[in-house]
Amino acid sequence: MSRRSRKADSPSPRRGKGGGGKNLPMAGIVLLMAGVILLLQTTGVLPWDMWLGLWRFWPLLIIALGIQILFGRKLGWWATILVVVAILVAIGGALLLGAGNEKPVSNVAEPLNGIQSTAVSIKFGAGDLRLKSLPAGSPNLVEGQFGTEGQGARVQLIRSQNTGRLLISIDRQPWIRWLSKASWDISLSQTPKLTMDLAAGAADVKLDLRDLKLSELNVNAGATDVEIVMPASAGDVTANINAGAANIIVTIPPGVSAKIKKHTGVSSFAIDAGRFPLTGDVYVSPDFEAAKNRVTVDLEVGAANVTIK
Repeated sequence: MSRRSRKADSPSPRRGKGGGGKNLPMAGIVLLMAGVILLLQTTGVLPWDMWLGLWRFWPLLIIALGIQILFGRKLGWWATILVVVAILVAIGGALLLGAGNEKPVSNVAEPLNGIQSTAVSIKFGAGDLRLKSLPAGSPNLVEGQFGTEGQGARVQLIRSQNTGRLLISIDRQPWIRWLSKASWDISLSQTPKLTMDLAAGAADVKLDLRDLKLSELNVNAGATDVEIVMPASAGDVTANINAGAANIIVTIPPGVSAKIKKHTGVSSFAIDAGRFPLTGDVYVSPDFEAAKNRVTVDLEVGAANVTIK
C-alpha cells in the first residue's frame, strides 16, 4: 500500500464548526450579578427591598440553568448572554413590582392629631438631606419639601391610636436614572417621643436634633458627609452610626453628657478630650452616670474622618 493511500485511510482530527465556543458557568454569572446588585444598593442606587420582589422570579434561574445545560456547547457565548438576560428580566420585574401605585410627592404636611410617639424611617439615596425640628407648638407632625430632578419622595404615616410610624423613601421611578440627586428638607414635631432609622447612599446629611425628643438614632451610610447635633433635653439617647468612606461630625450640646465607643478602620478621630476623657477604651463624661440628659454614641466606620465636639 502506498504512503499516500495510508494517509488517506488514517482518521483526521475533527474540528468544531461555529457555535462550540466556551461559555461561562452560570454560578459565576449569578455571583457576579448579585455582587453588582449589592454594590448599587450600598451606594443608594437600588432599593434594599428589591429582594422581596426578586424572589418571585426564582423560576428564571431554573430556565437559565436549562439553557446552560441544553445549549451551552452549541450556542457558546449566546447561552451566556441568554442567562444574563434572564437575570436582568428578574431584576427589572422586581423593581416594577416594588414601585407600587402611590404617586411621589414634592411637599407634605401631616397633622399631629394627638400622636405621642413616632418611629421614623428615612431611606435616602444621593444628594442633600436636611432634617430639623418644627417650631414649638406646631400642629403638624412632619413637614417636608422633596426635590429629586423630576422625581419626589414617598411618604406614608401609619397611625395606631396615639402612636405613629412615619416612612419616607426616595421615589424609584424612573429607577434607571442612576445620577439623580435629591434635595430634601424635613422638619419634625418637638412634641412626640421619636426613634429614627436613616439609610443614605452618597449623600450630604445634616441632622439638627437638638429640640427633638429622640431616644434612639440608627444611621447607616455609604460615601457620606454626616453632621449630627444631638438632642439637648431628651433624657437617655442612644446613637448607632455605621458608615463607610465618610466625614462625620457629631456635636454634643452643652449640658449633655456623653459616652463614645468607636470601632474604626482607616480613619482620623478627633474628640474634645476635656469634656469626654478616655477611660479604658471609651470616651465618657465624668458625670455620665448621674446626668439627666446623656447620649451614648457607638461608631462603626471604615475610611472615615470623625469629629466629636
